[in-house]
Amino acid sequence: MGQGMSRGRANDVNLRKNFHSRSILETSLHIVNVMKLNDQELHVRCRVLEPGHDWNNDDNRTTAITDRFSLDVVTLTRGSGTLSY
Repeated sequence: MGQGMSRGRANDVNLRKNFHSRSILETSLHIVNVMKLNDQELHVRCRVLEPGHDWNNDDNRTTAITDRFSLDVVTLTRGSGTLSY
């Protein structure tokens, strides 16, 4: 690794019904700097982390999570396409 670079910690958790909570999501996102998720997982995470908030679109959801948890990279998979923020 080059000088000033550090290894990333990634989060690629597959959410299963009734096996995740706000506490688990927050804890895992505070210890990583890279997150990969699909559009459905993005909706679930936002609903769990910010209940009652009306998110306009995936860009707003992704930006909010990136900012809140100081993530360096978020990769959002959408079927045949992938976006990195």
